[in-house]
Amino acid sequence: MTGVSSYIRYLRSLVGRRRIMLTAVGVLARDAAGRVLLHRRTDLDIWGIPGGALELDETLEDCARREVLEETGYEVGSLDLIGLHSEPELAVRYPNGDEALWVTVTFEAEVADQVRPFDRSETADVAFFALGKLPPMLVPHGRMVAALTATDRPVFGAPVTESVTTPQIPDIRSMIGTAPYIAPGVCGVVVNDAGRVLVGRRGDDGSWFFPGGAIDLGENAAAAVIREVGEETGLEVEIERLLGVHCEPALRSYPNGDQTKGVVSYFRCVPVGGTIRPDGEETTGLRWLTLAELACFQLDGPRRQARDAVIRYLDKGWFVVQ
Repeated sequence: MTGVSSYIRYLRSLVGRRRIMLTAVGVLARDAAGRVLLHRRTDLDIWGIPGGALELDETLEDCARREVLEETGYEVGSLDLIGLHSEPELAVRYPNGDEALWVTVTFEAEVADQVRPFDRSETADVAFFALGKLPPMLVPHGRMVAALTATDRPVFGAPVTESVTTPQIPDIRSMIGTAPYIAPGVCGVVVNDAGRVLVGRRGDDGSWFFPGGAIDLGENAAAAVIREVGEETGLEVEIERLLGVHCEPALRSYPNGDQTKGVVSYFRCVPVGGTIRPDGEETTGLRWLTLAELACFQLDGPRRQARDAVIRYLDKGWFVVQ
């Protein structure tokens, strides 16, 4: 995650060096012996996993393959979702002063072939390491590598909220206006004892969908989904598992003119308290639906794809929709 993407250059031209939330992909690429592919970064002079920032016109998998090729020269095979990393304590300050809080989607992949030299502006060296003999590496990347031995995938961090948080969307929009932005967000798929799923009627366009919203600076994805569900529905929930990630294929224009590409993580949750009630602003109505009823809702293309994936993988497996 070393090269400066065109999206980051554009965004930094508007916000300067201040801390912002960015979406990235990391790839845990392994050879036939199970060793993991690392590269020695030129920006921080330390080993890390290949990966980098998502571009406005990319899918998560396209980003993953591009970054591995650029930073190591290798191509990779099929990509399996392995985790989501968004902890605020892992914020990075780069030598040029840029600060970023990364929301990183990680994939595991098999290495294919090294088809070209690596980009020496980003990478000083490339090597394979056994999991028990890893070199000193970036702390966030060390946690990502640890996910390879996890028995319950995809992994995600337990809810974390710092003492001071900053709403992501109002903060960034105060600096960039309605310009294009890749927004990391969450949705809570709340399932009750009867197996029904909670949906809310959105206050902005009147459509029905799962409760959710943007991750704020100072919290991770798990904390964000608990907060968003609580604000919009009145329910206290616990997270059971990460269902998957939806990367919208194109910018969405909202009624206020904001242009946003959402990268939304979906969590299966169960209610543990609270009193159900819409907040009257973001959510104007709430309904518990059977999966058959949920499948009948008329939704636009990207939301329909995400809804269909939720139904398919609600009880088992994971999805990446893009």
